Amino acid sequence: MKIYFKVERDIKGYDPNVLWSKLTDIASIPNYWHGHREVEIMESDGNKHRAKIVYAFPAIGKINVGESIIRTDQENKVLSFDNYKGPIKGIIKIWIDEKENKISCTYDVAMSSLYLPVKSWIVQHFKQGVEHAFDRLLDS
Repeated sequence: MKIYFKVERDIKGYDPNVLWSKLTDIASIPNYWHGHREVEIMESDGNKHRAKIVYAFPAIGKINVGESIIRTDQENKVLSFDNYKGPIKGIIKIWIDEKENKISCTYDVAMSSLYLPVKSWIVQHFKQGVEHAFDRLLDS
């Protein structure tokens, strides 16, 4: 089941460098993105980090655990997650556009087709999660 959406927020009046600093503090991602219970960096190489992500939904066993390659593009202020293992696979990008005074996030992910009957709810839930994460980033 494919999920694609984009969320944008105006950041006029906010310091983009402060927001970028918060975004790239990978250990603090669960403070903003509450869908992530834990983000543990397993190895790093410059701006590329392999991480284990424990998602916040309840689960028996490890079905709520995934792995991602997290990249930080300092020059373009882009944080990307390449989720390659776990319940959510695909690319999530968050970036700051200083010229447009916006922070944006796109989800281009896939989940098991078992979730197809509740796809519209999941999409709304994920979008709302991004909106709330942006609120927490801007209010902190």
